Amino acid sequence: MSKLFEELKRRKIFKVAAVYAVVSWLVIQVATAITPALQLPLWTPSLVVVLLLLGFIPTLIAAWAYELTPDGLRPDAQVAPVTGLQATSAQPINYVILLVVLLVAGVQLAERFGGGETPSAITGANPTALVSGTQRLSIVLPARQPYRVDGWPGNSLALSPDGRTLVYAAENRELPADRSGGRKQLFQRSLDSRTTSALPETFEAGQPFFSPDGKAVAFFTRGELKKIALSGGVPVTLVEGLPSGAWDFGVWTGEDDIVYSDRGLFRIPAGGGTPEQLTTLNEDNQELAHWFPSLVPGKRAVLFTVSSEPPFERRIEVLLLDSGERRVVLDNASGTHVLSSGHVLFQRDTTVMLAPFDFDTLTVSGPAVPVPDAIGMDNAYSSYPHAQLVVAGNGSLAYLPEVTSTNELGTLTPGGSFEPFDLADDYYSQPRVAPDGRSLSFLLQRDRDRVLYSYDLGRGTTARLSPDSASVQAAAWRPDGSGLAMAVPGEGISLLENGRQTLLVPWESGNTKRNMRWTPDGRQLVYTWQQGTSHDLWVHDIDGSQPDRPIVATPAPEHGPALSPDGRWLAFEIRESGRNDVYIQAYPEGPRYTVSREGGTNVLWSADGSALFFVGVHDDERKMLRVAVTVGPGGLQLGSPEPLFDMRYTSPDGTVYSYAAGDNGIGAGYDILPDGRFVLLRSPEPDNREVVIVQNWFDEVRRLAPVAVATQ
Repeated sequence: MSKLFEELKRRKIFKVAAVYAVVSWLVIQVATAITPALQLPLWTPSLVVVLLLLGFIPTLIAAWAYELTPDGLRPDAQVAPVTGLQATSAQPINYVILLVVLLVAGVQLAERFGGGETPSAITGANPTALVSGTQRLSIVLPARQPYRVDGWPGNSLALSPDGRTLVYAAENRELPADRSGGRKQLFQRSLDSRTTSALPETFEAGQPFFSPDGKAVAFFTRGELKKIALSGGVPVTLVEGLPSGAWDFGVWTGEDDIVYSDRGLFRIPAGGGTPEQLTTLNEDNQELAHWFPSLVPGKRAVLFTVSSEPPFERRIEVLLLDSGERRVVLDNASGTHVLSSGHVLFQRDTTVMLAPFDFDTLTVSGPAVPVPDAIGMDNAYSSYPHAQLVVAGNGSLAYLPEVTSTNELGTLTPGGSFEPFDLADDYYSQPRVAPDGRSLSFLLQRDRDRVLYSYDLGRGTTARLSPDSASVQAAAWRPDGSGLAMAVPGEGISLLENGRQTLLVPWESGNTKRNMRWTPDGRQLVYTWQQGTSHDLWVHDIDGSQPDRPIVATPAPEHGPALSPDGRWLAFEIRESGRNDVYIQAYPEGPRYTVSREGGTNVLWSADGSALFFVGVHDDERKMLRVAVTVGPGGLQLGSPEPLFDMRYTSPDGTVYSYAAGDNGIGAGYDILPDGRFVLLRSPEPDNREVVIVQNWFDEVRRLAPVAVATQ
């Protein structure tokens, strides 16, 4: 054994093994570090390890069989002991080994103690920890540019393919609150910087997504698809006239095309051109829209979501771009993201899930599991909330954390304080005071349904009004208090009276009818007719004497009808100049008057018809405004808007609250009692200033949903 040991030592087997091990370690560290930076496949470090292990034994065999001499590499048997580097070059080799060891020690010390805190705005960021394992980091957005998403479905996040640049839509509170076109704008933020910068002229932007090289971002406005370079310049319009642009989604392909949704799927060159239609809605299957396109890496295929008529069932299909073939991938699923890790990310109801995905067969190849992160949604009150997340090509995940979105229902006297009803905080919406003022109705979100309830103001008791099968979108009390008009998707508008439903306005495929109000005599129902982004006001005669017909219909969207107590005047809002404004028109037709001065929404009449209330801007803040209304010999006379109270305020304990204003689907989100008190929904205002970045997320993905290894 001693002779074998001496022979191994003479042939420098131990030195070669030590140097090989140290150099291998360094190579592995370098491979791990550059993999995300160069967007190499995530299995690159594993391949390097395997190759180095395979090379270890051949290296030792070569060290045994050969000797490095001043004349080059020679077989050991041909080298005399005195001519080997053992005698001539021992010291240089020792110096090399010592240098390598010192370098390794220096790297270890730098990782453990060096560098201090990086000049980054990422909470908890550890630069040396980014090269291995999953890391969760928190980015805090500026107070004057909080994250903002409008409506449903919507998404305001984009992450560059290398995971280093975040683009998000924010409410730019440094701009005037009454700015025409609103204050929503795109901002970019590098993960190694403390600052954000606005992308110019990107107002009303939503659903941003990156180009494959990470140098540009495309996005949608209310009617257009645009792109903008992150290095500067102004947006370039690619597609105009998108009727549902505010709810469209897209993806930028490696072939420099953009696949986007506009009810069906379309493709257009990223440099501009004529859109090519890829899918059409199957009316036999009652399809409403195709959206959320996601590319399958390495394949000419796109996964997308199909939404059908009520009860709004959803499924994920795959489209083969060369043949146009479609087939179902997942039922009861939406919002898909195909991951290069070999998985598909999707939503099932309000749960974000992962499943292994076979890129060759384009099928789910394993069980789906929920993602443990609490991910925020675009609208907790919608029937199908959309998760606020994005996955970068390098395996990073970015998402908006879930925030509490329950609210309180109560009353407020202008100049007084909010007094909640004796109801637990919950997902309330659309309070409506009954004509006798002794009760009110409200909607309560329960899973995918909205349930209509009544609340007795005197007794403090609730009772369910809507049947189990109905998910109510909007409700309006009949003037005599005998029942309510109730809008239900898939059914239309019905009269709910003594527990029975009588259909008034039938459902029609492709449009929505809701946001309605009765005339004071109960003979007509004025409602909002919507198709895409087009909104008009229509009227329905209860006796059926005339067919339903439009009474206010212009190229601009109109909604939120409110009839005066005497039935002579119709108030509503219209978006003509880039913002919503409140108008009054003689009913059913006649002269029109402008009510708001700096924009306004969600209008209601006072009980005696002497005033209009609406939400608008005053002194750069959103407030409840009042406008006096008088009718004289010369026509209608309107006073100046007077502020009553702020729609957003800070309580003595520092909590920031906001009152729900409403939206174009339900009209006003508040009502008024006969004694003048406002019935309001109050909720703590979500901060929406944190974005979570999960780096090396695919490591966790593989642990949650292992991909089966194919066998021969």
